Amino acid sequence: MTTPIERWLLDTNIWLFGLRRDEQFQACAELLFLVGAFSVVIPLQILKELNVNFTEEEAKVFHRLVNNYPEFVELNWEPPPVGRVKYFEDRGCRKGDAIIAAHTEACKVDLSSQKTDSSFKPLPI
Repeated sequence: MTTPIERWLLDTNIWLFGLRRDEQFQACAELLFLVGAFSVVIPLQILKELNVNFTEEEAKVFHRLVNNYPEFVELNWEPPPVGRVKYFEDRGCRKGDAIIAAHTEACKVDLSSQKTDSSFKPLPI
């Protein structure tokens, strides 16, 4: 019997800094290189944010990754549950963060990440 690999949700900035190989956030590129050791769920809100922020070349690299590794990259086009977005907003999350938190919960991922004060920290779900 094989153990299923974990499903992770990576914040928009991990994708941006990782694909740009930003020297200040080298861990982001290293993390993206490890996709396959875990699978990645990319919800609608993050897809929207990436679409706004990617250059044309970054978008091509991203789509190549998604298309080359469909067993490890899951795109989720479902909107988050509105009630859960409000739940997270009521607890102090900004709108975009509340949407991603609701997506994280709805997608039932094993691990999520968020950017806080210029440092990334994993959030066990």
